[in-house]
Amino acid sequence: MSNKERLARLVDDLPEDIAGEVLDFAEYLKDKQRRILAAFNALPIDDEPVSEEENRIADQAIKDAIHGEALTSIEAKRRLLA
Repeated sequence: MSNKERLARLVDDLPEDIAGEVLDFAEYLKDKQRRILAAFNALPIDDEPVSEEENRIADQAIKDAIHGEALTSIEAKRRLLA
């Protein structure tokens, strides 16, 4: 069952007053997402040349992600803060 299907079932079971609060929160999240995307799209294009080393690191990261060897954000934070 998808997240949207699970969410729809939960919403169907909510009392009307709580459903209104959930709706307000969902609208807040959607607006926040819209603002983040707008800010991201307004960023200037990075036209700085990329070094061979940066290309090599990016290629390796893509290979690691494809083979399931990418770090979770929690593991990355743990390693950076250790």
